[in-house]
Amino acid sequence: MSKLTDLGSAVRDAVEPGISLHLTTAGRAGTRAVLREFHGEDLGLTLIMCRVGGGHAGDLVASGLVRRVIAGSYGALGSGYVGPMPQIQGAFQSGDVSFQHWSFLSLTQRLQAAAQGLPFATTHSLVGASMVEANAGDIVSALDPFGLATDTVAMRPLTPDVSILHALAADEDGNTIVIPPQEDGAWGALASSRGAIVTVEHIVSRDFIRRHSHLVRLPGRYVRAVCHVPFGAHPGRFGSRVLRDLRQYEADEEFDSEYVAASQSSDELTAWLRRWVLDIDQTGYLARLGASRLSELQRPRLLAAPPRVVETQDPPSANETLMALAMREVADLVRADGHDVLLVGVGLSEVPAVAARRVLADEGIETTLAMGHGFFGFEPSPGQSEPDVESATMSADAAEIYGVILGGARRSGLAILGAAQVDRWGNTNSTVVDGKLITGSGGSNDAASVCDVIVVTRMSTRKLVDEVAYITCPGHHVRAVVTDRGVFRKAVGSNELELCAYVAGPEVSDERALDDIAERCGWSLRCAEDVCRVPDASADELTLIRWLMPARYRT
Repeated sequence: MSKLTDLGSAVRDAVEPGISLHLTTAGRAGTRAVLREFHGEDLGLTLIMCRVGGGHAGDLVASGLVRRVIAGSYGALGSGYVGPMPQIQGAFQSGDVSFQHWSFLSLTQRLQAAAQGLPFATTHSLVGASMVEANAGDIVSALDPFGLATDTVAMRPLTPDVSILHALAADEDGNTIVIPPQEDGAWGALASSRGAIVTVEHIVSRDFIRRHSHLVRLPGRYVRAVCHVPFGAHPGRFGSRVLRDLRQYEADEEFDSEYVAASQSSDELTAWLRRWVLDIDQTGYLARLGASRLSELQRPRLLAAPPRVVETQDPPSANETLMALAMREVADLVRADGHDVLLVGVGLSEVPAVAARRVLADEGIETTLAMGHGFFGFEPSPGQSEPDVESATMSADAAEIYGVILGGARRSGLAILGAAQVDRWGNTNSTVVDGKLITGSGGSNDAASVCDVIVVTRMSTRKLVDEVAYITCPGHHVRAVVTDRGVFRKAVGSNELELCAYVAGPEVSDERALDDIAERCGWSLRCAEDVCRVPDASADELTLIRWLMPARYRT
């Protein structure tokens, strides 16, 4: 029997007051539909989401429809902006919405346990983080009954009532082809007690599904409704390099930028939501975007050619200095310790990882880039946060990247991570700072639990603090903290960071440079015995960094 229906009807039929609703990041049309269909009502939803950062998920949190959020991260990610979302911060500070913080891997593992009918899930993430105590009702410290490991935790399964996900294609019975990057993949849908609403780019035949059964991740028995929703992931990127005859499109960066700008003002955001969400359905949404814009988004993105001319006109900015120092640190650690996988974080840590890989490759040292939401073995897209997905040698989900590639039997990864705050022990906080919700763990805790770590951040007493109030990532695997003023490392046998290298302008004396760093450091500065002054970014380093760097960091 066909499960094909329109999106509005599917949402109205499935969503009831008090239910727990799981959304995937790509399911932007589904998110808009929930906002539109129930605007102004008191639903008291529990929202389960790996990353509350796609489309209008933040607006759903702030809409009054949601009472509780269970998520891995809350930040916006785009070519023009990476960071907290004002509407989510407002919901957090008002106390109208409660937030339960998890990491990408631990959240996915809880969904997996529910889908598999297991009484609990175990993870090597979260140990030593504030999330363990904060989530005491759903997590306990555990000992390996076989005596092979001591640092692990057990977590309660997470069973949503309903899941909404966007996929490439399905037949009318709901057999669904789910494509990477998957983050938590189809696990939320598989775990949902009442079944999933699937929005798809294409409705295909049963014969098509049979021919591509190796791509089906969600059998029809788990699906309650199938909705044909072209461009359902807009303004995000979507498509498959395997099924090239089916629709593919790039991220709409202009749309994202306009939305971020509107979200800075409650009045402008209200007008934006009226225009793009509340007063139009998906058909009207696409009509408003226009055929020419949609056609342009379906054209493949051209990658920037490698630079041929060394750019020396402008001196390095603080961000460029930071990235150059971090790039050197990554390369030095790989040379010394043989790391062969580099986890590319989000934010200021993006460029150093991919730049270091290029430098190492010129020396004949091979490393592989990974991103936690599902890409492995890719090449960067210069000037973009997303990789060149056509170049990836593996496309997966968060469980495979964090649980296997980084945390599995062959652990040799180096994670390059950003942080809102870091303390003298290397503990980082990206969750709650001065009562404000920042971006949450994302995959940073998952990586920091199993990998050596380099933390990348600007230097100030707001960023480098004596002790973080919330531990997103324990610092026991942190090898270095790199700032735009210098590099901190841990001495052999010590867990405390000390300044090992610093940069300063040619007119600045060593004494003055160290005094300035001490003033910008939130703890009593300790210097290594062999602390040294190192050169600022060279012309070749600047050329590479400026080629890779997204525009938002060019200040």
